[in-house]
Amino acid sequence: MFKHVFKLRIMLTDKQQKFIDLYDGNATRTATACGYVSPSTAGRRCLLNVQICAEIKRKREKEIAPLVANRQERQEFWTDMMRNPEEKSNDRMRASELLGKSEGDFLDRVENTGDVALTIKWDDGK
Repeated sequence: MFKHVFKLRIMLTDKQQKFIDLYDGNATRTATACGYVSPSTAGRRCLLNVQICAEIKRKREKEIAPLVANRQERQEFWTDMMRNPEEKSNDRMRASELLGKSEGDFLDRVENTGDVALTIKWDDGK
């Protein structure tokens, strides 16, 4: 069976878009800056709007993304540090350890080759 997901995008008003652009963590202050008549109520209402919240979250993630190193960047940093002979040996060893952990090199793997008995009890409340 195929499952189709359609995203319905509702047009935002100019004030709602301004709210998204100006939101600083304080809904009342942001609603006041947007020109809402009743900023406390409007701010609360805006934060209850699923689309406005999603847009605020998307905007924040976009702003934060360049500030946070991703997995590839961390691994490149640890590799460079590990291979740099000018770094202290303790720092190089620690970089090597962090790189190994990020690659899953130190996981203990346990293999069970025997039979396993599994009992499932279902209580339907009757």
